[in-house]
Amino acid sequence: MAGHPAQMGCFEIRRARISPPDSLLPLIWPDLNKWTGRLGPEPGQVNDLAAAGFTGLLFYPREVILQDSVFLMRRFPESVSAGHMLTQALPVLTDCLKTAEARREAQIWELSTALMAEIRTAKEQLAGAYQSSLQTFLAESLFQLKPASTPMPAPAPAPVSTPLIPLPRSLGELVAEGSLRGPAPLSVSRSISPGIAGSAEDHGLEAEAEADPPRHRMSRAVKTVRDLWREWTVGLQGGPSILALDNRWGSRWRASRQAEVQWY
Repeated sequence: MAGHPAQMGCFEIRRARISPPDSLLPLIWPDLNKWTGRLGPEPGQVNDLAAAGFTGLLFYPREVILQDSVFLMRRFPESVSAGHMLTQALPVLTDCLKTAEARREAQIWELSTALMAEIRTAKEQLAGAYQSSLQTFLAESLFQLKPASTPMPAPAPAPVSTPLIPLPRSLGELVAEGSLRGPAPLSVSRSISPGIAGSAEDHGLEAEAEADPPRHRMSRAVKTVRDLWREWTVGLQGGPSILALDNRWGSRWRASRQAEVQWY
């Protein structure tokens, strides 16, 4: 019934004994011949047992397709190609192949999605670790470079009970340089002449004016940790360092300026 010969022990149908011509074989899976001799254990070959077995298997069904094509064309005359004949003659096989292809594409999509999620998670973890390391580095470095706070000595009692006016800046500089020397610190009371008192009050106003912190603006061009560290400890382009501003003015030098507070 299947078309086998009547003699015992023969399991081939008659058309299987006819070998298709070599000119027709490459018409089915044309790229298959390119893999001939490329798979195997020899030097220069790809040693893949599964690929070699699958490639060798494909050489057989393309002969079968050509051997069966004559009978398929008689049964399905409207078909014009081997692919159409297979679709009409073997619908179950066609559906299986389509299902397998759809399943493979779904698996590839799931793998790619999972891989992208892992990459995104790794990037977030790396960014968090980098920020944490940078903050720890800056905190430890600032702690090491910041001068230790020493208790200020108690001020010496004033020689008179009357309130003192601030020492003029020029006299203070002379005393600091050693140009004026005396057995005791120089102090001036408000009992001096009106002209000198007025000058001392003017210097007091200047001292109060200098008490206002500078409106320093941090550099927005800093892009590296080295430049940031240099601005923090030494200063950029002759400007003050952030460490010096913090030690002298605290947060007053950047207060009431929201942009500078955020950048700091």
